[in-house]
Amino acid sequence: MLALCHRVSFAELGVNPTDRATWQHARHVTNYDWSYGWQRWLCHSQAQLYLATHPAVYRLYVGLYARLLLRQRARHGSWPPGVNDEEHAKRCCVELRLQLYNNKLALPSSTEHSFSHLDCDWVRGGCTETPAPQCVVATSPQHVDNQRVYTVRFVDVEDEVIRHEQQISNGDAPAATRKRPAPYHLPRERHGASVGMARREPAGTDFSGAHSSGPELDVGDVLFFDHLAAHRFTQHATVPLHSATASRPVPLGLTRTAEYPTLVAPWLHGVPHQSVDEVLAGLLTGRPPKRWAHVYTGNHSPCSSLFHPALPALPSVPSTALARVLVGTDEFALCPHAIDWLLDGGAALHEAVLAHRRVMCNEMLSGLRQRLRRLARMRSENDLVAGQASSTMPYLTGSTPAAVPAAARAAVADADLWSRKKRARLGVQQQNQKQA
Repeated sequence: MLALCHRVSFAELGVNPTDRATWQHARHVTNYDWSYGWQRWLCHSQAQLYLATHPAVYRLYVGLYARLLLRQRARHGSWPPGVNDEEHAKRCCVELRLQLYNNKLALPSSTEHSFSHLDCDWVRGGCTETPAPQCVVATSPQHVDNQRVYTVRFVDVEDEVIRHEQQISNGDAPAATRKRPAPYHLPRERHGASVGMARREPAGTDFSGAHSSGPELDVGDVLFFDHLAAHRFTQHATVPLHSATASRPVPLGLTRTAEYPTLVAPWLHGVPHQSVDEVLAGLLTGRPPKRWAHVYTGNHSPCSSLFHPALPALPSVPSTALARVLVGTDEFALCPHAIDWLLDGGAALHEAVLAHRRVMCNEMLSGLRQRLRRLARMRSENDLVAGQASSTMPYLTGSTPAAVPAAARAAVADADLWSRKKRARLGVQQQNQKQA
């Protein structure tokens, strides 16, 4: 389902990841970051909703929040600001809220791309007392045929940030630092409060040194890190700039995809940057929230205009009890059955995962396959425009509209995206085509 979701997203960009001649079409899509592979507003939120409300991912989030709060109390003798007692701390860990984030759809490149930062403005201060864990799910391989596609490295810079905050409190911070906005203040009392930005890591941070770490990820691995872990993601050069084999298909695994399921804690962080209405609008109509999802950023999204896919947005429906309480349409206190399996683990967790897959995955697969077929049947730019409520497609320019049906047809022909019966039928068709 995840592979199909990403392939449909690429088709709506006019891109077939295995055909490098089509990659240029993505350059003309305003919400797509060609350099780093960020789809600034998700074309399909099915993958993100499925993963963020997956019982195993939610359970890991709950456990990590609990560990971080207990560590904070052990170090400082008190809970983080706004947390009154142990009962309050439990609610912080359990009653989480879904926020929407970007998709990673990074096409192969002939040059290496790397970025590193912390998802907070650590220079301004006030970001060492309240934890804010983040999550990434690897949905593509890190290696293909012994070729490294991407690398992930982390360095814990909490000590450096604490020393910096001590300098601020002692009045010893550099003049440039003293002019920065007031320190973060959590929990937030309203939308737009304590808004920050991602910032480069402290000087001297060594991502290849003894204090760094970098796990080897496989498809399906779930990676968590705290907001004070500086992180560097590098996408390596995997395709030559000029090659006699440029017309050959590119292995699909060289395209890096990833999802970033984001669950914040309103009892700990305060009012989320994205309201329940905004998240629902994003899931059901494709209208993006105005602000980033991260607890310590929340600045305005660079692509907050309405996203116009080739067809009306495919709704992502929170169909399970857990999904509804995480989105915020139901309340945890009124729906104890949504998490009554949480502490049991084992068979109870397994049954919750099976129910999640049965209710959400099949529904999403059906919708995505139907959408892909509709895209493939379109014949011209007029067909694409007619499929929208708007008469213009501001996110598509150049030759991209005409490329959308061709990219969709290439995906339809990919047997790996279909059921076993469909794969067998496609295999016979492809074999007959080769013989012909």
